[in-house]
Amino acid sequence: MATVKKDLRGLRCPVPSLKVNAMLANKEIQAGDLLEITADCPSFLEDIKQVCATRKLQLVKALVEGNVKTVTIKV
Repeated sequence: MATVKKDLRGLRCPVPSLKVNAMLANKEIQAGDLLEITADCPSFLEDIKQVCATRKLQLVKALVEGNVKTVTIKV
């Protein structure tokens, strides 16, 4: 199991969530891997929860520090 980290700060919503979807669709992350994403768009946390629900992924951790959100997803 690998941990893939992506820093998507500076991208406007919904681009971070779209990039996560693209990484999953392109098989950049393998089943069982952890994906740690950092973003600062206002709706990122809600958007990524929707991605997890749609793709049946497990949201392992969500950390909010000011306007920066870091989430860990198990693929």
